[in-house]
Amino acid sequence: MIEGFPDVPIRDCGEISHQFLENGIRTFHEACLSVRYFAYGRPSEPYNIPVVLKEKKGTCSGKHALIASLANELNIPVKLVVGMYKMSEENTPGVGKVLDDTEYSYIPEAHVFLMYEGKKFDFTRESTPISGSKTEYDAVSEIYPDEIGTRRQVLHRDYLANWAGMDHLEYIWNLRERCIKAISS
Repeated sequence: MIEGFPDVPIRDCGEISHQFLENGIRTFHEACLSVRYFAYGRPSEPYNIPVVLKEKKGTCSGKHALIASLANELNIPVKLVVGMYKMSEENTPGVGKVLDDTEYSYIPEAHVFLMYEGKKFDFTRESTPISGSKTEYDAVSEIYPDEIGTRRQVLHRDYLANWAGMDHLEYIWNLRERCIKAISS
């Protein structure tokens, strides 16, 4: 049971629900918890949402887009949200070994999570609290699952350009990519 998050039986009403059922997952809560235990990292096709379930691997973006897609098929009013936070070793263990070699103690990172009835839910990984995280987010925006590879990236790159300046955007983006690689399993 995930306190405060809706649970319904999964019915075969679309591509995503069908795939969960084929994997023996019968309820929305079971789907959320199974996604939480998928490996953290980019699947072979990061913006192809069904691939996350097929490969049992994803980042916060893919995992939450998969759950939001299932919620949409089941008519559960879950929102997919992207927020910017100050990614540092303190709140994202593993990135310190990358950032320590730079002048930055943190860099802005986009984190994707779910909202239901005003409460945040995060199924990124086993070590991430499902709800009640104290992480503060700036520039929070609702997106749709099919925007995970487009609008999410535009929001993030625009935020970074405003933070570091256009002339440093690619450097910061590449630094971010090194951080993501450092925390991937």
